[in-house]
Amino acid sequence: MTRRGQNFSIATGQTNFTFENLNSTNWYLAEYKYHRSVPFSFWDIERFAIEPNKTEENHGPVQLFFGYQIVGNKTKLGNGIKRFPKAKFVLNPEFKALNSVGIDSEPFCNSTDQHFWLTQDHPERELNSADLISAICTKNSHHPMCNHTTHKLKLSTCHTTKYCYRANLVLSDRVYQMKRHCVDIADQFTNAQ
Repeated sequence: MTRRGQNFSIATGQTNFTFENLNSTNWYLAEYKYHRSVPFSFWDIERFAIEPNKTEENHGPVQLFFGYQIVGNKTKLGNGIKRFPKAKFVLNPEFKALNSVGIDSEPFCNSTDQHFWLTQDHPERELNSADLISAICTKNSHHPMCNHTTHKLKLSTCHTTKYCYRANLVLSDRVYQMKRHCVDIADQFTNAQ
């Protein structure tokens, strides 16, 4: 891991700063320290991640995967197999220098998991399957997954089918916030049959 510092002295009213010679395919963690001494002493520190241009979701420190859980067996009376949507966050092993990653998600359907941590010891976390089905059925009530009678009573209408979150990267006991990411859950399962 490479560490590099750059200091800026600012004139009154200056609000933009430029980091020179950054590689557009690399990740950077930045720390902004602000000190004002007049009319009183004031300190502020912001830490954030500078993400590469055109980052693919599966190449960042946190990956969000979508798939299915298959339940049931084929029987002589018909197809008893049901597919349930799955989504899980996974800590990318290429970012092993990170101590942990906190996920802060915006309210989504009936989700109660609005904050959780991924660590080297616990690198995965699944989202609630009932919330995923609710999002899918909110957007398309004719989707094959909306016909599962076991879920019809549990489904609620979601206000949005977009799942939005921010990841907070922890390195050397300092937290750096990533930008907000959103994914339309229903679109991830549009071709499921």
